[in-house]
Amino acid sequence: NILAERFCFELEENSSSGKIIAEARDAVLDRQLDLAWLNLKVSGTHFKQAIEINKNIDSLILKKKEDNLAGLEIADAIVTPIARRILNRKSRIDLEVIKQKMRKNHLGEITGYGLVILPKKIRSAPATQ
Repeated sequence: NILAERFCFELEENSSSGKIIAEARDAVLDRQLDLAWLNLKVSGTHFKQAIEINKNIDSLILKKKEDNLAGLEIADAIVTPIARRILNRKSRIDLEVIKQKMRKNHLGEITGYGLVILPKKIRSAPATQ
């Protein structure tokens, strides 16, 4: 939901529409993704109503890994250094180059706008004795 929501924000800011293209996995996972997409189109998200999502995002398209689509390969190349930084691991690609292209708020912050980390850390309750 968050990915589609952020994509919708970006499309609206540019008065545009687009398609979500994802890599197909297996029949069960693909079906779950299709159901999640249908639910999103009917229910919307916390920040985007269904009508807004339907207006901006034309469709969800699943492509096989064997199709070797350049866009999906680029997406993998971008996501990997972001995940490695969050996990405190070394990356061969400079994350700063990628950060320059991310969606930002009016203060230039990417967290919560172009970068959403899940699961969000949950504060633990104080120990009781």
